[in-house]
Amino acid sequence: TAEQDAALRKGVDDYGLGHFERIFSENKDLFKGRNVSSLSYRFSRIEPCKYKELKAANPKKAHTNEYTPEEDAALRKGVDDYGLDFEMIK
Repeated sequence: TAEQDAALRKGVDDYGLGHFERIFSENKDLFKGRNVSSLSYRFSRIEPCKYKELKAANPKKAHTNEYTPEEDAALRKGVDDYGLDFEMIK
C-alpha cells in the first residue's frame, strides 16, 4: 500500500539500507502479512536508483544485518529460552 511504501522509505532514510528487520519490527501492524525479505525486495522495486546508490555506497551493509547490543542480547536470550525455534523468538 502507499502507507507501507511511505513507512519503508522513511525507515531506510532513518536507519539505512540493511536495517529491514528494524523497520519491520517497528511497523509490525502496518506490515502485517509481510516479512523482512519482502521489505527489502519492495524497496528495491519502488526506489531502484536509491537502492543501487545505497548498495554501491556500502555493499557489505546491503547484505548483512548488524545487530545492536540490545538486539544481540535479546536474540541470545531467545535462543536460551526457546532453542532455535525462531518463530517463538520473534
